[in-house]
Amino acid sequence: MLNINEVRLSGNVVRIESKGKVDGEQKLVVVTIANNRIFKTQDGEEKKDTIFMDINLWGDRGNYTKENIKQGDLVYIEGKLKENKWEKDGEKRSRILITGDRLQYVSSPPKRETNNEENEKDWS
Repeated sequence: MLNINEVRLSGNVVRIESKGKVDGEQKLVVVTIANNRIFKTQDGEEKKDTIFMDINLWGDRGNYTKENIKQGDLVYIEGKLKENKWEKDGEKRSRILITGDRLQYVSSPPKRETNNEENEKDWS
């Protein structure tokens, strides 16, 4: 039986949040990325669909990310899905988590050029 649990994603970093040690285990860093899918409708109109995903990075992967990656950077991530289950008020709940096994820096956002004419205006 074929049993695959593999995720490959790319996106721009929106947030990097250190969670410290979780359950006495390794340090957890959660990276939120935005992935944009641009497509055309049947009418030829261009649309953009953005999804935000939280990626759990443990130990050295998390430390590296916290120290070297910044908001706006484009990253490539390989990982796996994990289901987190709990019960609240007698109701069973679950959430799918993404655990990153590999994070690779791809590029930084392009630097914005300043409009010198705009900067030289007299704003008094």
